Amino acid sequence: MLKRVIKAGVVLSAGAILFTGCATKEYVKQQIKPVAEKVQTLEQRVDNLEKRVSNLESQISAIKSSTENNSNQISDLGKQIDVISAQYERLNSELQRVKASAENCAEKCDEAVRKVNELEAEVKRQNANIESLINKSLRK
Repeated sequence: MLKRVIKAGVVLSAGAILFTGCATKEYVKQQIKPVAEKVQTLEQRVDNLEKRVSNLESQISAIKSSTENNSNQISDLGKQIDVISAQYERLNSELQRVKASAENCAEKCDEAVRKVNELEAEVKRQNANIESLINKSLRK
């Protein structure tokens, strides 16, 4: 688009000079030549800029796509974290229940050991009494 505007400006300038009638063809060529060279240089610069813009647009599109992919992956990871967190909570609750059950079992075992020790002491005491009675009976 910029090329067309520049070309139109050159053509109008050249036309104005030609229609005035006071310039020779050679003079017009000399006057237009630097302008035409500048136009050509500007056209090359515009072409280069358009290529750069196109390249940048492609890069932006790739970045947008990558960003969308990253966003989707982050969302998926968030969901996985939620699932893992729920599993952790469930396992932690189960662990606490098992721990409480183990502590209860340990208390019962301690009580059973205490009772066994008491029974053992009672049996030893009764055995000692029986032996004492037997010894007294044998002495008579």
